[in-house]
Amino acid sequence: MQSISRSLVTILPLAALLFGAAHAQDETQPTTTSSLAPSPTPFDGTSPFISLNTGGLNTCQRSLILQQTNQFENSRNYFAFDYCENISDGRGYTCGIVGFTTGTTDAFLVIDAYTKRNGGSSEFDPYYNRLRELYNNPSGSTSGLNGFCRTWGDTAANSTLFRQIQVETSEALYWNPSMVKSDELGLKLAASRGFVYDSFIQHGNGTDADSAISMISRVGSKFTASSQPGTPAQGLDEITWLVEFFAERNRTLLNPANQATRKAWSSTTYRSRAYSYIVNNGQSDFNQGVSLRTLNNDGSVINLSCLPDIWTTFIPVGAGGDSGGDSGLSTGAKVGIAIAVIVIVVGGGIGAWIWYRRRQSPVKAASYRPYSV
Repeated sequence: MQSISRSLVTILPLAALLFGAAHAQDETQPTTTSSLAPSPTPFDGTSPFISLNTGGLNTCQRSLILQQTNQFENSRNYFAFDYCENISDGRGYTCGIVGFTTGTTDAFLVIDAYTKRNGGSSEFDPYYNRLRELYNNPSGSTSGLNGFCRTWGDTAANSTLFRQIQVETSEALYWNPSMVKSDELGLKLAASRGFVYDSFIQHGNGTDADSAISMISRVGSKFTASSQPGTPAQGLDEITWLVEFFAERNRTLLNPANQATRKAWSSTTYRSRAYSYIVNNGQSDFNQGVSLRTLNNDGSVINLSCLPDIWTTFIPVGAGGDSGGDSGLSTGAKVGIAIAVIVIVVGGGIGAWIWYRRRQSPVKAASYRPYSV
């Protein structure tokens, strides 16, 4: 057993070193992404957003659009108010009903609005200053946010106001601007408007090369380059425009300008695939909201129906809302722990094997004989 002890004496410091290095890398060298710019849509949050732009869609059509995006975001129909996880896309923690992120600006806007309307103080007070720093200087770092996901999940589970503010913020930052853009483009179909909205959710509506606005611009440029109208508002067939938008979005997901998002985004082309399935099966107007036959993220056919209570119904994602994403440790710390465990297990196994082999050797075996022959 001495050889095992000697092996562990060597292995444990190495494991600790690896753990520390991984943890330090995550905490002191955060991933920064230049395209994470503040939202161009100001939202004060001190009072409910005053009007919703329906985009000419009925309640059930809007419900189906939201359900489709919920499927993409969390593989469920209802909003995941308490969801929070670091999905390693260079945007910090992703949380709430539309994937608000700590690394851009929208998670802070939710928490800022909640704090103001909660009397100037909230469960997020320990993180408020750090989140404001990230709002002013966008970064994928989660340093200083240990325990954030559990706080988000618990608050979502217990506060109707916090859930309401998530809905209002998503409408102010993403739904309304996507409907305004759809109006500019001359889009009439629910599928077109839904896909623009979903693009605003995943890509944002900023000016960086990966944004929904930039993708839409590239689609228009492709058509005008071949002497065609650039948008349906200019006379282009709407389905023709939408199909090209599917293709452009896939190109962006597979090879984004911001390489920090590439690993996470490259596996999400199912978003375009689902909408393509909807269009190819004659449901471009979402059947006026009665129901929708579509695809989930695995490519299986699913049926969605109108959920007029989608904006207010809360169904927990998981205990504390962590969804396996926080547990109070940074991503680097978790990697370090995993490496340490592997090193200890493998090293211990090697030490045991060496001890066993030595015990079976003639010299070692002889030392265990009580008598000489």
